[in-house]
Amino acid sequence: MLEDRAGSLAARGGAVTLSSALVTLSTVEQRLVRGLTTALSEAEVSVEQWRILELVDALAAPTMGDLASASGLAGASLSRTVDALEDEASVFRLADAADRRRITVRLSDRGAARLRGVRAIVAAWDADMNRALGSAAIERLGGQLASMSSALDAGTAGAVMRE
Repeated sequence: MLEDRAGSLAARGGAVTLSSALVTLSTVEQRLVRGLTTALSEAEVSVEQWRILELVDALAAPTMGDLASASGLAGASLSRTVDALEDEASVFRLADAADRRRITVRLSDRGAARLRGVRAIVAAWDADMNRALGSAAIERLGGQLASMSSALDAGTAGAVMRE
């Protein structure tokens, strides 16, 4: 298991740097994804498939480019994920009526029903995590991450990240 550098530094009274916090954040993310993966295995859905189903539902007929931007998945990974969902009849691809070269991804009736079931599983996992970690801590972390994301998008840090 990766060392929790930020946590161990803070416990020893040392300075927590962004790089050490990043290692801790990555470790926590991996552990949470493993837990969510286990929960989603009940529905035979991967975390990536769940994310794409949610995005297709939220974006209403997105293109593959829209899905790539919104999900952060690399093109090949996104294609494999959408192909798997299409093989299961959860989504289908359709040419745009105005521009036949533009292919959109749509949620099928089967996919919508599947997404409802997956949402129930995710909600139960969220409730378990709220009990285990404390809802106040999760809310604080969510706020801090949103703040950092905004700063990276808009401020000096964002300029550094884009170079």
